[in-house]
Amino acid sequence: MGQLARFKEGGFLAAVLVALFTVVGSAAAADKVTLRLDWSALGYHGPFYLAQDRGYYKEANLDVEINEGKGSNTNVQLVGRGQDTFVFADAAAAAKSASLGLPVKVIMGVYRRGMAGVVIPKGAMQTPADLKGKSIAVTVGDGPYQMFPGFLRANNIPIDTVKTQSVDAGAKLRLGAERRVDGTVTYVPVSAVVMEGMTGVEFTGFLFSDSGINVPSLGIVANTKTLETQPDLVRRFLAATVRGWADARRDPQAAFAAQAKSLPQIKNQEALFLKTFQSTFDYFDTKNTVGKPFGWQSPDDWKVAAEILEKYMEAKPGTAPALYYTNEFLPKQ
Repeated sequence: MGQLARFKEGGFLAAVLVALFTVVGSAAAADKVTLRLDWSALGYHGPFYLAQDRGYYKEANLDVEINEGKGSNTNVQLVGRGQDTFVFADAAAAAKSASLGLPVKVIMGVYRRGMAGVVIPKGAMQTPADLKGKSIAVTVGDGPYQMFPGFLRANNIPIDTVKTQSVDAGAKLRLGAERRVDGTVTYVPVSAVVMEGMTGVEFTGFLFSDSGINVPSLGIVANTKTLETQPDLVRRFLAATVRGWADARRDPQAAFAAQAKSLPQIKNQEALFLKTFQSTFDYFDTKNTVGKPFGWQSPDDWKVAAEILEKYMEAKPGTAPALYYTNEFLPKQ
C-alpha cells in the first residue's frame, strides 16, 4: 500500500473514530434531571411519560428520571432544597412557599383553572355552608389542603365547626368513597371519577374557585437557582414537555400506553385513567389564557391569585406576583 493510500485510509479511520467518539460523547453528555409528580400514578401524568416514550426529552439531550410524589407541598419543599430539578405541583402551594422565602417559581402552567375543592356524594349537600359539623378527610402534604382554610373563611365557616381527619391521599379517597367521612379535600374532577370507580356512587364537589379562591392549579415548579444557572436546560425541558402534552391531548390513549409501559401495574386500568385525564380538560384554561400558548400563565390571573394568597393563605403581605411565576422559559409558539 502506497504512502498516499495509507494516509487516506488512516485519515478515514481517524474520521470514523472522531465521529464515534462524538456520538458517544454526546450521549454521555445528556443532562440528567429529575421530574417528581404530585402523587402516585394518575391519569393526568401520562403526558410526561409520552414525552419520554417518544424521545422528546432525549432529542433535547436530557436524561429525565420521572418519580412519583407525596403531595404538592412536599414536592415544593424538595425542589426548594435542590433535591429535585423539576416538580409537578400545585401553583398555590408553590407561591405560598415562595412568598415565605423558598427559592421556587412556577415556570409552566398546566392546569391554569383551579381544580381543588371538597368532593362529596352527589345530592348529599347543597352549599358549602352544609359542611358545618361534617367530617372532612384531608392530606396535609397536598396542594388542596393549603387552600382549604381560605375556602372555609370565604364561606364564613368557622374552622372549628369542621372535623378534619388527616390521612394519606390513597386512604383519603377510600374514606370518602365508602362514606366514612362526609367530604374529601382534593382535586374535584379527578377524585370524583376515582371515587365513583371505587363504589359506583356518583360524586360531585364544591370547587374552591366557585367561592372566589381563584388560583392556578398544577404546573411545573423549579428552583430559582436552576433558572439562573441553567436556563438552556430549563428551556429544553419545557419544550419537550409541551410537545408531550400536545400529543396527549390529541391522543389520550397513547399517553396511557406510554405511562403503562413504565408502570406495568396500571396496564389493566386504562378506562379509569383515561376518564380521569379527560375529566381535567376543562381546567387547562381560564378566560385569560384562551388562545395563548400551552403553559403560558396570565399576569392578570396571578394578580388575583396574589391577593387571595395574602388574604386567605397566609402568604407574606405585599409579595409581587412576579415572584410566583415566569413565562420566560416556555418555547416560542
